[in-house]
Amino acid sequence: MKYTAGILIGQASGSIGGETASRNRFGPYLRNRAIPTNPNTAEQVAARGRLADASQLWGTLTADQQNAWNTAADNNPIVDALGQAQNLTGHLQCVKNNTIKLINEVAMSTLPILQTVTTALLTLAVEADIGAGDTEINFTPTPVETWERVWVWAAVVDSPGVSYVENLYKLVHTGTLEDASPIDIEAAVEARFGELIVGQTLHVKVLICNENTSKLSAPLKASSIVSTT
Repeated sequence: MKYTAGILIGQASGSIGGETASRNRFGPYLRNRAIPTNPNTAEQVAARGRLADASQLWGTLTADQQNAWNTAADNNPIVDALGQAQNLTGHLQCVKNNTIKLINEVAMSTLPILQTVTTALLTLAVEADIGAGDTEINFTPTPVETWERVWVWAAVVDSPGVSYVENLYKLVHTGTLEDASPIDIEAAVEARFGELIVGQTLHVKVLICNENTSKLSAPLKASSIVSTT
């Protein structure tokens, strides 16, 4: 958890109970002292492999190529959980962009491509019918622009009273170029969460990914109670 130092909490260091205060180049933060679990799922192994490949690419770049990534990082700050602008290092910018390329199953890039703005979807709706109907997302504009894909995160909860699902989302669909509405996501969701059950709530978070620049748009969210017809 990130925090902003103030009158009551300054530049903290060390541990109290189960919380440890620390800081990195992006500012101070608090973390739990819990022992991490390592389920070693196929998705986890694949994610680690992509991160390793993208990170190792940095060491093969020339000085000019690394400088280009440094410049790209300076010109494209990210916004952290507190709404503060932060600049990545050139190395991190290279890893971030190329990890996205590997998720899309395209070749990594030794140079950054101009970071043009990627516009979010205008509208989004989700249906969750596991009977004769469809479990799909509907969106506009459709199809999306050249070089763009539709990325879908999903979360499935048993209780309709659970509204905060940000920590439950899993990437289930990375689409193809110029995706068009509707997109059937039932098989993809059930591959990650198991068979859907009537009464559960399906939450989706959908954004646009530009395959060329690795730029991600702001997300739109929607949800639907699972039903059957």
